[in-house]
This record gives sequence, C-alpha cells and structure tokens, in this order.
Amino acid sequence: MPDETITPTRTADAERAVRLLSRAHRAVLGASDEDELRRRLCRAVVDGSGLAGADVVVLDGEDGYRTVASAGRVAGPERARAARALAEPAAAADAGVVTGGAAAALGFGAPEGPRSVLIVHADDRTALRGLAPALEALQRDLDAGVAALGARLRDRDAARRAEHLGRALLLLSRADHEIVRARDERQLFEGVCRVAAREVGFRLAWIGVEGDDRLLETVAVEGEAAAYLSEIRISVDADAPEGRGPSGRAFRSGRRQTTQDFLGEASNAPWHGAARRFGLGSSTALPIPRASAPYAVLNVYAAEPAFFDEAVLGVLETLAGDLSYALDALTARHDMARAERDRKASERRALRLATVVEQSPSIVVLL
Repeated sequence: MPDETITPTRTADAERAVRLLSRAHRAVLGASDEDELRRRLCRAVVDGSGLAGADVVVLDGEDGYRTVASAGRVAGPERARAARALAEPAAAADAGVVTGGAAAALGFGAPEGPRSVLIVHADDRTALRGLAPALEALQRDLDAGVAALGARLRDRDAARRAEHLGRALLLLSRADHEIVRARDERQLFEGVCRVAAREVGFRLAWIGVEGDDRLLETVAVEGEAAAYLSEIRISVDADAPEGRGPSGRAFRSGRRQTTQDFLGEASNAPWHGAARRFGLGSSTALPIPRASAPYAVLNVYAAEPAFFDEAVLGVLETLAGDLSYALDALTARHDMARAERDRKASERRALRLATVVEQSPSIVVLL
C-alpha cells in the first residue's frame, strides 16, 4: 500500500521535469487512440526523465489490474509489486499522485469511466521526489488530454459511421435502378452485386441459392475478393460445420446475420484462413425469400471490422426486401406472360378449328 503523498517542491531536477512534460505532451497530442497514447506515454516518461521504467495498467474486476503498456529496464517482479500496491489507490478520481517505495502512480482518464494508472519506477526515492511537481502537472495534463482524445475519437467515429451509411444508401439507390431494369433473376442478382463491389467499394458481394447437397450455390459475385468463394464451401444444413456460419444461419432463420469481426468469430472458423488471405474484416448475410419461402442470401463483406452498424444494416435490409419483392414481381410477370401466350395459342387453335369447319361443311361436330 502507498506509504506517502508526494508534495510539490523545487529541486535541481527542474530540467528533467520540463523534459518529461514536453515528451509526454507530444505523446498525448500525437496519439490516434487510447492504446497508442498509453504506449507513447510510457516511452516518453522513460526517455524524458531518465527514470528506470513506466507502466500503464487498467483495473480489472477479476484480476485487480492488467498491464497494457510498458517501457524501461525494470524487472517483471518489481513491476508487479508496484502495480499490486499502487494501482487501486491511484485509480480513484481524487487520489492525486501516490507513492510506494521507489515507485509512484497517478490515475488519469474520465472520472466517471474506467481509469488508467501510470506507474513510474525510479532507482531510489530521491529521484521521485525531484519529479514530484512534474508528475502532478502530468496528471492534470493527462486528464485533459484523454478528454480531448475522446472528443477527437467520437468525431472521427461519427464521420466514419456517416461515410459507411452514405455507402449503404448509395448501394440502395443504384441497386433500385438495377431492379427496375432487370428482365430476369440473373440480371437482377448480377446487377446488384456489381453495384455493391464496383461502384460502392465493398470488398465482396455475392448471392447464393440452395443447390445440390444443401450447399449454397453462387449465382452472382463481384469484388476484389471474388476468388474467396472458390476456396470455401457453405451449407444451409445446420448439422454441417459449413452450415453454422452467417450465410447458412440467415438462410434457415430468415433473419440477417452480421459478423463485426469475421476473423474473431469462432463460428466462422471453417473460413478463417481464406478470409484472412482475401482481407475480409466484417460481413453481413441477408435472406432473400421468394413467395415467403427461403430462397437466396445476399452476402456483403467489408475490409474493415465493425463496418455494419445498425443504420447500415437497416438500409441493407431494405435492399434485401426490395430484392425479394422484385423476385415475386418477376415471377408474376413471367406467369402473366405465360398465361398471355397460352391464351393466344388457344385462340389460334380455336381459329384454325373454326376455319377447318367452315371450309368442310360435311364435318359434323359432336358436342
């Protein structure tokens, strides 16, 4: 447990303190996310102050703490002892800088959220006392820096989501043009996949229908990763390992099946190797019923994980519904055309018979 609180004092280590703060500020400003901030911060503390080491830990409900970044020459057992003693006390929002032996810790981050803890290691207590003002200033700066980083990330995430939604809306708009123009099922499916991959930029888009041996048979495919399908098998049979992925589940259930981390999803294990080679990060499988019965599945893949948020999925579900309606409309159109052909053929037969009867008065027609 901590044995004292550092108080600001003027020391001959002012130059080291300035160097520490300068390096730490650059680390915070240059970080693109919190993980990078933690790594850069540890290195900045060691390089800027000459301290023996630095760790960033986060509190873990099961194990007490978890080390997420480290730098310096301190041995593992010493790091662990300091973390056990200092992590929890320093994580409190109003704890300030706490010390124990030749280590000091300070919590940073949003008071209402998970707190990270920076633990610095010195060769002796004297070195820590000389950096007391810098560490207290660093804690204030880190709180502000993490808040600013969080705002940047939220803005970036909002921009990313808006860009993803824009792509989905573009797909819906251009696919609707393909739906209007399609004369048959093949033209319909090929047109939608072409738009998704070539015009909207999805890594892969394909449509499958149930074929022999309950396997999904590809009827349309487009995209840079199109060769992926030549290396895999997908079934609609729940008892087969190849039938437990998103496409098979979507076919059977009639509900969309989305994988935000394709390579991290255990049920996708049969396809992990090929997906890694072809750069598939996330996917969604959308059922396309025909006459209210399972018929086809539209599969769309993005290179990046977590592409398919609820807004994007809502748009893609609308597209799948439009495709289902288009299939039923094509069926109705073909049925009407066939009925019209049959009617005209019947009229021609009746006309021929009437002509024969008219030209042959000796023929008696028995009714």
